[in-house]
Amino acid sequence: MKKSRIRVLTGGGDCAGLNAAIKWVVKTALDQRLEKERGVSYEMLGIRDGWKGLAFTSEKQNEYIEPLTEETVRTWDRYGGTNLGTSSTG
Repeated sequence: MKKSRIRVLTGGGDCAGLNAAIKWVVKTALDQRLEKERGVSYEMLGIRDGWKGLAFTSEKQNEYIEPLTEETVRTWDRYGGTNLGTSSTG
């Protein structure tokens, strides 16, 4: 089975639906039934602090990269904003 990685970040302004969107991207990517149909398994990673976190991943990877699992994002849709944080520039 092919393995792939998806990284998610939130950049620019904050809005109420970001946590819910991230939750459902993670749940869809990690769905076992879809994994079998697609023939691809995904590792989900969240990038903290938006574009700033993406710019510093090589230097401070542990500070800005967070594994996202179904358990991690289970209640994220209950809260507005973004649990990953956001920035429009580094």
